[in-house]
Amino acid sequence: MLEVKQTKNRKLFDELDKKFHSVIICASYNNNIIRFFNELWEKIEILRRHNERFMKSNEEHLKIILSILADNKKEAYKALLIHLNNVKKETLYSLNEGIKTIKRGGVL
Repeated sequence: MLEVKQTKNRKLFDELDKKFHSVIICASYNNNIIRFFNELWEKIEILRRHNERFMKSNEEHLKIILSILADNKKEAYKALLIHLNNVKKETLYSLNEGIKTIKRGGVL
């Protein structure tokens, strides 16, 4: 994540992003959640390719990681909620823009 911050390399971010989420999901040791994550990840891949906020996500991931490493559960939780809320807003915005494009006869 630090290398992404320095290089702004989107391809590297995409690789590390999946690893980041996988590590957290796998730490749940819940096979249902892990299976759901894997299925969902495949389905949202098209949205992720159009996401321009990857540097912001990278910063949010760093805050989560640093809070976890510092064993600061309160800050990790707070950083996670901020990240989830931002991703939710961006996803809904992207879906809405995609729908507008389709209605205008455009191609995604």
